[in-house]
This record gives sequence, structure tokens and C-alpha cells, in this order.
Amino acid sequence: MALISILAILILVKPTGVLISLAFKVIFKEEKSNHELKIGTYIAYLERIIIFLLCIFDSISTIGFIIAAKTLVRYKDINNNKNHFQEKYLIGTLLSTIGALCCFALIKFLST
Repeated sequence: MALISILAILILVKPTGVLISLAFKVIFKEEKSNHELKIGTYIAYLERIIIFLLCIFDSISTIGFIIAAKTLVRYKDINNNKNHFQEKYLIGTLLSTIGALCCFALIKFLST
């Protein structure tokens, strides 16, 4: 179980991040340099890992608190509506959550 969980966390970090980045390019038609990492990328990595770990420890209801805390911190940016930030924030958060839940479902399936 531990080895599968470590593999899932590794999948959550890079491959899921690449898929979300590709989704952003398709949805928002943006070109962003590959070597330019913003702090939001690291926050997304941590967000997916935390959600995954909360699922493993059967604290799924706590996921809402993570998303709420993230939203409170970014409240000023969300209200600003600069460069479609609201849409990017919502899509990024939902895709990160879906990625973490899919990895959790995968390890549950593989461990049975």
C-alpha cells in the first residue's frame, strides 16, 4: 500500500500538473514558457497531495476547508477579474481536486 501511495503522489505532482497545464492551453489559448514556474504551480502540487492524503486518512469532508482557505487567501484576486483569474482559479482548483480524487480511486482499486 505504501509503495502504491508513493507512486500516486509522484503521479499527482508532475503528470497531473502537465495535464492541467495542457487543459489551460486549450481552454484559454495561452502560450506560457515551460521553464517559467510560478508559485501557483507549487501550491497546486501541495493542494493535490493534501487532498490525496486526506482521502487516504478518510477525512474527505476536510477537503472543503482546504478549498475554502485557498479561496479566502485569494479573495482579492478573485474579485479583481484581471486576466480571467476567476475562471482560471476555478478550473485549476477543480482539475487539481479531480486529479487527486482519481489517484485515490486508482490506489483503492489497485489495493483491493
